[in-house]
Amino acid sequence: MTPNVDDFEYRPLFADRQEEPTLDLKREEIRLVEILPGTGRIHCVIRHVRLADDQQYTTLSYACGSPEKDRKIILKYADSHLRKAEPIAPNLSVTSNLFEALEHLREGYATAAQSKVLFWIDGLSINQAAAADTNEKPRQVRLMRYVYSKAHQTIIWLGPEKPESSLDVEFLTKLLQVRREQRGREPPDTRTIFQFPIRLKGMEVWTKEYDLPLPPDKQYKQLYTFLDRGWFARTWIVQEAALSTDAVIHSGTKVIPLVDFLEAVMYCTHALGVGAVYKGANVLEVTKLYNAWFSRQNRSQDGRVNQGLLEVLQQHRDSSALDPRDKVFALLGLAADLQGLNLVVGYTPRFEPTQGRTGQQRRENLEGVYRDTGERYTALAGELIRSSGSLDLLSYVRSSGDTVDTATNNNWSTVLRYLRPSNRQRQDTPSVVSPSWVPDWTYQDSFTTFCTRDEHGKYSYPFAAAASAEVDDIKFDGEVLKGGCVLKGGNVLNVKAFEWDTIGDIRQQWGVSGGKSTFGFIREYRQALSKQRIIHHWARLCDVRRLNLTYDNNDTGDPESMLSAYWHTLVAGGTLDGVPITEEEFNGYYSNTRPFDWIFDYHIYSIPLLCHVACVAVLAYIALRNLTGEGDVGLKFQTRMGLTTPNRRMFRSATHHSMGLAPANAKVGDSVILCKGAMVPLVVRRQDGQWRLIGDAYVHGIMMGGVSKHLGAGALMDII
Repeated sequence: MTPNVDDFEYRPLFADRQEEPTLDLKREEIRLVEILPGTGRIHCVIRHVRLADDQQYTTLSYACGSPEKDRKIILKYADSHLRKAEPIAPNLSVTSNLFEALEHLREGYATAAQSKVLFWIDGLSINQAAAADTNEKPRQVRLMRYVYSKAHQTIIWLGPEKPESSLDVEFLTKLLQVRREQRGREPPDTRTIFQFPIRLKGMEVWTKEYDLPLPPDKQYKQLYTFLDRGWFARTWIVQEAALSTDAVIHSGTKVIPLVDFLEAVMYCTHALGVGAVYKGANVLEVTKLYNAWFSRQNRSQDGRVNQGLLEVLQQHRDSSALDPRDKVFALLGLAADLQGLNLVVGYTPRFEPTQGRTGQQRRENLEGVYRDTGERYTALAGELIRSSGSLDLLSYVRSSGDTVDTATNNNWSTVLRYLRPSNRQRQDTPSVVSPSWVPDWTYQDSFTTFCTRDEHGKYSYPFAAAASAEVDDIKFDGEVLKGGCVLKGGNVLNVKAFEWDTIGDIRQQWGVSGGKSTFGFIREYRQALSKQRIIHHWARLCDVRRLNLTYDNNDTGDPESMLSAYWHTLVAGGTLDGVPITEEEFNGYYSNTRPFDWIFDYHIYSIPLLCHVACVAVLAYIALRNLTGEGDVGLKFQTRMGLTTPNRRMFRSATHHSMGLAPANAKVGDSVILCKGAMVPLVVRRQDGQWRLIGDAYVHGIMMGGVSKHLGAGALMDII
């Protein structure tokens, strides 16, 4: 297949100025597009306007879909369009998704009865040619925060309607109505949908109050299947939606304001508790999108602050982008600390689509793009460390590689064998190559770091395991990080730290649930059993049943029971956002899990049929307690634990026998260090005379600095 040949030629933007490192918002230009009415081929007219002018325009946000540009439109400049003699109709190739969006906009906005509507559409307004990647495209990417915030409206095109994932505006309106009714009561009604009295409505089960169907009703299935559409998973849409003052979702002919849609989904997922049944692939992304939008729109009213680039990158880490560099560039408009960062936007080499290219050419292109991505991630990491003067960035690292479940039991594998879903193999693609201390932002994971900050700029976990870093404690390639220095081409980070202990024993990884929007009993059952098996191994590792054993808490100086140390470890200290977690909340959770311990202790899993009968009975008992309100306390603890345990493992240290949570790729023999400038312990591994960073950790009893103060500066060593 030969590549498309386009006749249309872009004119340069802001042609009378030389390339400048800073933006001049009074003179910067953008391209606006008018879609002409008619049928047949799509005909658009383009013109240049200054961003500072009071020109009213509408922005378009859509899912890119396949990068192949296999559709053609007619695109002309406004002055050439006025000429009557046109020897050639200039063609421009666009993707199928953009073509569908243009057809929708032409039908709804380009009619003779309406006044002229101008659009900013990235696929048309930015010159996508290879020559533009070195100058125009990076500059336009830096302008996007202003483009979307100044727009009169943003249209979010989610594609044509589909029977299995239709946008049910009436159901969303009903959810918002029920939310108002619950909040309007005195006191407010905080019950979930599973705690409402029920009634039969034909063959379906509905609630007596508020008149809502109980999941798994088809309306919930349709809503969460709708979230599986590609737009919700894109990295670019976060900035586009959060910066827009008036964003509206279009799905076929159905329309709903974005804020209404997000609030209805958030209410349904969290307040009603339907998220416990439907774990859609994009539910987490939608939650984070709502948080980004709410923070941007209401930051001046409730004390919220614009977060720094590091926090923004972590929050939206599990979103996707075709070009791995866009995992950073697409979020720049949401970061509050760009002025203090020496960050260069660039796309060299260019990410090329596969059309008209051989497999070898595609691989060489991808390898070049990923090499450049690794260099940019490394330079960004150095800049973030330099600007903050701390090593919080190291908590955002997750090491790639295989993990080994040291506590896997063959009999238990037999129990789950016939319930195992098929796995789709990943395609062999290049990966980002960077030092171990540099976060790979293409690594899609929803883990919570122990250095995370909330929307008010405060640390969610009040840890201070080590002292702050002095000026010469952090070096980059042997050079002290000074203000204003330019960092590029380096790989080695030098820090001051002392080795607390090594990992002596470690248990299975706590995985992440979800991935599909539809309810599946077998999938939910497998996940529940696997997690109960893991928590059983974790409890045995920590000797929680030996009442005569005590745990040495170095932070308080007082011994505590092993059970207390264990549950505090599960929730990383028992405090999140300043709200302490009580022992009563843990006991509610513990009473739900104890029956599984009996199943495992008496080896019932050796008889698969009997094991399944017993497990289903226990799960039914837990569901009944939650439905009647008796298990609510346990749910609160489990929710808190769901923030700290995913993709981590429980471990005991070799010398001090401390217990803690380590990254999924940690293993026996890895070292736990306390590093000056890092508020939490780090897990590292000796490799070729240097250290490889695995990730951050929680170690109960040393998180508040008691150990580091006791050891003093004499125990510090150089970590390279």
